[in-house]
Order: sequence, then structure tokens, then C-alpha cells
Amino acid sequence: MSDKPSRLNSSNITNKPRTLKDLAEFYSVDIRTMRSWLDCPQLKHVLDNKIGNYFSIAQIKEIIAHLDTP
Repeated sequence: MSDKPSRLNSSNITNKPRTLKDLAEFYSVDIRTMRSWLDCPQLKHVLDNKIGNYFSIAQIKEIIAHLDTP
């Protein structure tokens, strides 16, 4: 990750669809780590409906509820 401060915070992460890279930046982890965190049975029902490269606002809210806010 870069040394620049993250522009994403809990108040604006759910304001529009986000990519895996955005979520990884929000949690300050590598994309591979984020992908492994999302590969769990508890989130499978939510992430099965992912369209393209973006997570919907509802999916992001579910992810944050499962992983907690960093």
C-alpha cells in the first residue's frame, strides 16, 4: 500500500459502488488479503450476485457489518 493517507472512511465508503481495490484500501490490506477475507461462507450469499468488478452499496454494507469497521 502507498504511504498516502486513505481518502476512504466509514462515512463515504458506502456512498457508491466500490471495487475490490477500494475495499482493500479502506481496510489497509493487500488485495489478496481482502479477497481471502471475502471468501467465506458468511458472505457467499451476498457476493454471489456481484456484477462486474464493482460491489453494490448493499454488498459493501454487508461486508462492513461482517468484517467490522477498521
